[in-house]
Amino acid sequence: MIDERDLEIRLGSLMCGLNPDNQGIINLLSILPIGVSITTDVSCHEIWHNPAAAQFLRIPESHALPHLADNLPLVRVFRKGQERFSDEMPLQRAAWFGESIRGDELEFVWEDGTRKTSRWNANPIYGDTGIITGAIAVCEDITTRKRAYNKLRAHQKNLRKMVKERTNQLGKAKQTIQEEIARHSQTERVLSLAKVAVSKVFQYSPDSISISTLKEGRYIQINDAFTSLTGYKDYEVIGCTVKELGIWVFPEERAVMLRQIQMHGIITNFEMQLRIKSGRVLICLVSGGTIDIEGETHIICVIKDITERKYMEEKLRFSEERFTKYFNSSPYPMCISTLYEGRFIEVNESFCIASGYSPDELIGRSVIEDGLWLNPEERRLVEAKITSKGSVRDLEISFRTRSGEHRVALFNAESIDVQGTPCLLSVVMDITEKKQIEVEMLRLDRLNLVGEMAASIGHEIRNPMTTVRGYLQLLKENEKYIPEVESFDLMIEELDRANLIITEFLSLAKNKLVELKPGNINSIINKLLPLLQASALLRDHRIKTELGDLPDLLLDKKEIRQLILNLVQNGLESMSWSGSVIIGTCIEKGKIVLTVNDQGHGIERQDLDKLGTPFFTTKENGTGLGLAVCYRIAAHHNAKIEIETGSTGTTFYIIFPLKPSCSATKMSEKEVSL
Repeated sequence: MIDERDLEIRLGSLMCGLNPDNQGIINLLSILPIGVSITTDVSCHEIWHNPAAAQFLRIPESHALPHLADNLPLVRVFRKGQERFSDEMPLQRAAWFGESIRGDELEFVWEDGTRKTSRWNANPIYGDTGIITGAIAVCEDITTRKRAYNKLRAHQKNLRKMVKERTNQLGKAKQTIQEEIARHSQTERVLSLAKVAVSKVFQYSPDSISISTLKEGRYIQINDAFTSLTGYKDYEVIGCTVKELGIWVFPEERAVMLRQIQMHGIITNFEMQLRIKSGRVLICLVSGGTIDIEGETHIICVIKDITERKYMEEKLRFSEERFTKYFNSSPYPMCISTLYEGRFIEVNESFCIASGYSPDELIGRSVIEDGLWLNPEERRLVEAKITSKGSVRDLEISFRTRSGEHRVALFNAESIDVQGTPCLLSVVMDITEKKQIEVEMLRLDRLNLVGEMAASIGHEIRNPMTTVRGYLQLLKENEKYIPEVESFDLMIEELDRANLIITEFLSLAKNKLVELKPGNINSIINKLLPLLQASALLRDHRIKTELGDLPDLLLDKKEIRQLILNLVQNGLESMSWSGSVIIGTCIEKGKIVLTVNDQGHGIERQDLDKLGTPFFTTKENGTGLGLAVCYRIAAHHNAKIEIETGSTGTTFYIIFPLKPSCSATKMSEKEVSL
């Protein structure tokens, strides 16, 4: 190995008389493996570098010795991270200050980012007179060594850190291993118990469990539930394939199941048909997945028999279909609504007809919002009864149709559950007509009672009154009682009024004969019209007619005349100002309708049900028998009286059957259907 110090001294001696043209010296410098830089100029303006030094300093090869200092590429020099300048370079320090430099480690950094590290030694060169004539510097490229050293130090540091960490980890690992050993022992005990438990679960599970090979479907294990379900014994199944046993009714279903298991790893509730030993086919749900046994893939399957459930579901579906058909085709209005909000879930066609609403207008809306319940208290009563008893029976309610008509119904309901929501299944029976018939029957019963009274006492009262009236007329002619003529006239007038009441009273007699002969209502009206108009003119009223074409009916002309007179008279008396009474006839829905319409103040609603009751009147001088007679006449002719009233007037509708079943005859009241 070359001693750098000795080399410097010798080179220095040679360089004292250095001539740039001395090829021998140049050759000597060129073969040296270390970098040598020499200056014979104390100003260090001219510096010679051998190839090793030029390569380190990145001086182009074309710049052979001598190399001027100015030819160095732009480079920055750092010592221990601090940038240094030219007066601090080893060669300059030796030439300028006579310093002897040893082991000066410098880092060179070029513009392109290249970094190199070198160690420098430098000495001054003295002439014969002892004066510094130049300097020589030797550099060693330690870039690779420095990098390796830095990596080594970093590695040592990391190694010490890792050793420390590993030591700590080993300590913890030791503790963990000890704990793991304890846990492992515990786990082994648990696993041992778990194996026993799993074995028992497998064997005693109520669901059928089997383990078979994936490819062939060869059974290697089954539980007791499997033998109970299929009817096969263990030895009849284990070792056999599903194909050999013919358990899968449709083998393609197993292929589908296997594909799903291979795709997803497991399968849940796959429906299949299973053939048991007896040949009976069951509907089952299969759930399972793959397990590895001694390196071979197997399938563990849990089979649940749902044959009974499917039967019940089908039965339920059939029951629901029957209920739906009954619900939709029922002649009774039916609906399903929530218990507390009263929100409609379903309505049938009869309900829509009865209410006047379409299904779209009802479903999703509340009965209170639609205003169907006239009295909300009745709805709250239904809710209370359902909550306490679970059902409602024959509760009479009032409801409003879409047209605003008020109807009466019997409400029946049962509590049902619809997807967890308490609901009502309701049946509504419209009894409006029935209630009207009951009122009519009550009125007719009263008429019968009054008729019996009239037949019993009518003549006994009328005969004495005739005698009294005759004597009053005789006394009136007597000159002795001329001053009392007005009193006699008043008494005779009151007797005539009483006689009129008795006449009307007798018209209610039960044994009164009714003569039904072919006749035309329009003819009767036309004959009465002059009399009616005269009566109307006296009160400054008018009579109008709107008569349609009518066929002849079987009727008692006297009674029909009396009916028209009574109704028109009532209409005229109801109008306190100038107005009109309109008499009309028409045919509607296969029936003949006689109408009498006035422009009076109308009838109070609370009085409607009392109309036709004997002796009930709203007039100051009324007898309360006029309408009773009208109802009796209507009954004689199998007719029905309906009333519409309001603040602008009242209309009476007398509805006659178009084709009565009886022929022209005489009959007593006993023969007339009430």
